[in-house]
Amino acid sequence: MGQLPWEPLVHLKEQFKNTDVVIGKNVTIHPSAVVEGPVIIGDNCVIGVGAYIRPYSIIGNNCVIGHATEIKHCVLGDNVVLPHFNYVGDSIVGNNVHLGGGAVIANYKSDGSTVSVELDGKKMDTGLNKFGAIVGDHVEIGSGCIINPGSMIGNNTTIYAGAIVRGSIPDNVIVKYKQTFEIVPKQ
Repeated sequence: MGQLPWEPLVHLKEQFKNTDVVIGKNVTIHPSAVVEGPVIIGDNCVIGVGAYIRPYSIIGNNCVIGHATEIKHCVLGDNVVLPHFNYVGDSIVGNNVHLGGGAVIANYKSDGSTVSVELDGKKMDTGLNKFGAIVGDHVEIGSGCIINPGSMIGNNTTIYAGAIVRGSIPDNVIVKYKQTFEIVPKQ
């Protein structure tokens, strides 16, 4: 078997030689943002008000890490927009990905056990206690979504607002979340 999709995260720390924060050209970092090295930020990025970029993260070109957004131990491709109130932990995010406000990619199971993934229809233990998701290219994740640890999101996928996603989502699909509710008159 070739390299497993989460292996770049396992070896991410090895890509950094020191604790420097490397910033590309034409990057705007708001004074209230916190960037803890080692981190690499590509060209033409915006790091917004109260953003928090934790160590061992690589951010591609033309990205937005917006208001009160936190990333931890991540690789973000080019043109990734995390506009506000997002959390992305221990994940690999492809190119041209947008998370709606408040969308979260969780990286830790509540019981503390290692994270498993569904790969080629089989459940596989990653051996990692913290692992968020692998998100393909051209993905739209709606506002308020929760992407559970170990999720695999295919290319060109749209996930509607409010969805709670777990497992493997194929390429070229729409994930719809249909909540039912009842309106009852007051007594």
